[in-house]
Amino acid sequence: MHRDKLRELLGEAATDEVVNAIMDANGKDINAAKSGKDDLKAQLAEAQSKVDELTKASEANLSDAEKWQKAIDDANKRADKALHDLSEQSAVAVFAAAGISEDDYKAFMPSIVSNDRKATVAAAKAISDMVSAKVAAASEAAEKKSLGGMKPPAGGDASNGTVSTKKEFMSLPYAKQVELRAQNPEILSQLS
Repeated sequence: MHRDKLRELLGEAATDEVVNAIMDANGKDINAAKSGKDDLKAQLAEAQSKVDELTKASEANLSDAEKWQKAIDDANKRADKALHDLSEQSAVAVFAAAGISEDDYKAFMPSIVSNDRKATVAAAKAISDMVSAKVAAASEAAEKKSLGGMKPPAGGDASNGTVSTKKEFMSLPYAKQVELRAQNPEILSQLS
């Protein structure tokens, strides 16, 4: 707080002695709070150094077998994390190959990823196969719906799309004629 602000707030009662007394009291409060903060910082630093000393001492007191065990445990943790990450990336590759975007699979990804890469890939493959089948079925249904009102092209049997006369057979493109002959070499003798 500034002296001018105090004089403004107190009005005519703001003598130099009153303002000085208020400023001194305010300064003492601020200094006391600062010293408390500094004391806490010093205590924290001292406690942290003691924790560091105790950690070093406990590590120094470990036997060689305990040190090796700790190193093995740390290596196993890193290996588990690497295996988990590999499983996750394998699942991402399966989803990407199936054309499934990250936004589509990120919600359920944690539930299928494990440290067993084969199980993770199998789960991702099952999900991507199911999604692909649903997409194919929806696409086929949409195609049937959009083509449902169309009449079949002229010529041939409307029920199965095959030709029924030699004239229809001869009007087909050459590649189609070859294909039909490969399927049934006697096709010309069977047509009317």
